[in-house]
Amino acid sequence: RTAASAAKPVTVLFVCQGGTVKSPIAREHFRRMAAARGIAVNALSRGITPEDHMTPQLAAALKADGIDISREPVLALTAADLAAADVIVVFNPLPASFGVWRVRDWSDMPSMNENYAAARAVLLARLEELLRELTPAGGS
Repeated sequence: RTAASAAKPVTVLFVCQGGTVKSPIAREHFRRMAAARGIAVNALSRGITPEDHMTPQLAAALKADGIDISREPVLALTAADLAAADVIVVFNPLPASFGVWRVRDWSDMPSMNENYAAARAVLLARLEELLRELTPAGGS
């Protein structure tokens, strides 16, 4: 569904293993990029097994980038989260217990903790493409 045809903002769910690195970083960059284009989105992040995996170096890089993932609590993924999403982006495979969902598999993303700059470049390019898909025809 596109933003033009949506009666409500498109809900994009980002899912990673711990819920503290890739998915909330993607959520915050996606929100920032969508807002800059005037695209209404509902971006969420969840962890399959919530656990803090943030290194001090990554925390410093995010702060320098103006990204604050702590604005929202880390939440465990539920089947209801998956059902409510229009687009599901996974950085790790979903456990079989969740059943089969149509997802965008971004599990080949580089590690944010090992090299934020390189991972950020890959992430931003993918988010840009996703936003292009959600932008109404003739939009910005």
